[in-house]
Amino acid sequence: MTRYLLAMIAAAGIASGEAAALERNYTIRGSGYVEGGGRAGRMDLSEVRMTLHDNGDFAATLFARGERVIVRGNWNRRGNGNVERLLIESVRGVRAEGSGTIQYRRDGDSSPERLVIEGRTRNGTFHAVIDETRRQSGGSDPGGWDREGWDPDGRTRPGSSNRLRYDIDATTYGDGMVRMSGVRGGDFSTMRARLGTNRDVRIDIDRSTRGTIRGQIQDVRGDRISVRVTDMFGYTASGDLVVVLRGSNDVARINGSGTSRNGSWQFDFDGNARREDDPWGNGGSGRVDDRTERGSGQLRQDVGPAIPFDRMRVSLQNDREAVVVLDGRRDPVRFVGRWSTGWDGDVVIQLQRVNEMRASGRLELRRSGSRVTSLTGNGRTERGRFEVWFSR
Repeated sequence: MTRYLLAMIAAAGIASGEAAALERNYTIRGSGYVEGGGRAGRMDLSEVRMTLHDNGDFAATLFARGERVIVRGNWNRRGNGNVERLLIESVRGVRAEGSGTIQYRRDGDSSPERLVIEGRTRNGTFHAVIDETRRQSGGSDPGGWDREGWDPDGRTRPGSSNRLRYDIDATTYGDGMVRMSGVRGGDFSTMRARLGTNRDVRIDIDRSTRGTIRGQIQDVRGDRISVRVTDMFGYTASGDLVVVLRGSNDVARINGSGTSRNGSWQFDFDGNARREDDPWGNGGSGRVDDRTERGSGQLRQDVGPAIPFDRMRVSLQNDREAVVVLDGRRDPVRFVGRWSTGWDGDVVIQLQRVNEMRASGRLELRRSGSRVTSLTGNGRTERGRFEVWFSR
């Protein structure tokens, strides 16, 4: 009887007698820091030793003030150019949820020059960055950014002058208020900001006030982006908004004011990642009933056969717990995690367990009304990686 997902992976590995996974070892020496994760204050970071296993495992030892901080997780070999993505699973032996990047040189040398790790443990947030180029460049601009485009907190600069380096598409939940003649109520809790490298800006708000603001980027200074407003809720407008980023693709707050063809306006938003709604529209009281769908799906694994399914049960609880059960000819597979709702109404589940095993990864549920139409996702357990899909 199959009690655990991917149980055949371990057996297959033993039967084949495969050798230990290949690995790459790197050392970065430069300037950086470690902050949080149960330790008070910021510690200078001068060296990091990393190991990337061919099976996707990642481990790093951070040398900070004579202390060794061990970070473990996974790396994604399908990186973008000279950047590889990390999924953090533990910091100092404590379970963690986070991410990071390894940046490699572009001058033909395959060694890494920069590491950034961000996440959270039960002891609080954790942030570490080390950059070999900082030690070499030495210069900085008036805003505190060095010549390589990194700020004092180890993040890449979103842009300069009036241009962004990359498109930003951020959906943020928080507390907002818009004041303008003809706008009833004015409060909202959902905000999607799209800022493009072509300088175009579109901000959509919802719940309960709905509307769209359009404009053009005028200035980029660190995390602060100034926007000249051209349209406010369908009316020709003038005025300015200041968008303050939190991280590379999240909005901390937006404030601004101006005039429009419909009168003066004022816009204020404080993003605090608040989300309290019931995804099925049941009023937010107690347990959310299961949704059962019939269709076809499949689970694919690193090692072992694909597993087919013909039925999916979804339960989203008001305490944010999500349970997805896939049934077929084999024993059911049970995914457990924490859910949130995207701007378009789809549900995103950050995995915590698969059957009785700890897991990491992400599932996405697409809906049509109260019906779940499809599921896609991938992740990892202690016994390997997996991909899963289901459609009605």
